[in-house]
Amino acid sequence: LNTTDGWIDERNAIYKRRRDKVLKALKSIGLHVDPPKASLYIWARIPEGYTSASLTEKLLEEGNIVVTPGSGYGQYGEGYIRLSLTIADDLLEKGLEQMAGLRI
Repeated sequence: LNTTDGWIDERNAIYKRRRDKVLKALKSIGLHVDPPKASLYIWARIPEGYTSASLTEKLLEEGNIVVTPGSGYGQYGEGYIRLSLTIADDLLEKGLEQMAGLRI
């Protein structure tokens, strides 16, 4: 609780940079994403032919990418996957590159 405003500003800049990188990458592979307004998570709509669980499984098995199926958050979460912005930059970059290489 003894942090300065500078620390908060730094964290906000980190998460904004990560958010923008993830949004751009997901859109480039054809996933629809609404930018989060105040969250460390991104919810992406899944493409036709998948459930949130089946896409999550594909990403894990074929790309070693961990996301959360939206169905785990109730009936309105189906049709989405959730990605976290709290992962380190290098791992985030690697996951996005692997995701781009998959056929989704």
